[in-house]
Amino acid sequence: MTPLPTHKIVSAERTVTTDTSDAAGDNIQYSIEHQNLSNTAVTQPAPRDGKYNHKDMRCKNITNCTLTLLDVYGCVRLQNLKNCTIYLGCVTGPLYVESVTKCKIFGASRQLRIHDTFETEFYMQTASGPIIENCKGLGFARDVIDYEGKVSPESQGSANRGEWRGT
Repeated sequence: MTPLPTHKIVSAERTVTTDTSDAAGDNIQYSIEHQNLSNTAVTQPAPRDGKYNHKDMRCKNITNCTLTLLDVYGCVRLQNLKNCTIYLGCVTGPLYVESVTKCKIFGASRQLRIHDTFETEFYMQTASGPIIENCKGLGFARDVIDYEGKVSPESQGSANRGEWRGT
């Protein structure tokens, strides 16, 4: 396993409750949002006490950033990201990737849905094959990042043991 890279970290988290509609018209409440960022690094380390939040998170309108978000999340939506590196902890539900260009995304999710995304690399562990629509230049490999407090998806009850695999 490869350790997370070291970099100067600017810690930031904006916790809000926002009613939002996705493309299908489903209402989703995001407890955590990171948006309108450029040229910075954001981190949310894995909790040392083992108390994971399982909240839904959205990252939107982000350019030239490194996001290290290592908690356990229920749902994650990445929207309109460019030239970013994203390190995600375990996502027990879906990871939605929409309008992402030239990024690297590391993590594990129950489901991976990718739309309107180009020239992006995914280093993932998933319970099912990805759903891909209107994308070009995608690459896939197994998640190889290791960090203190890393949680296996199986331990969070989001899938039966043996269902998780490299995408």
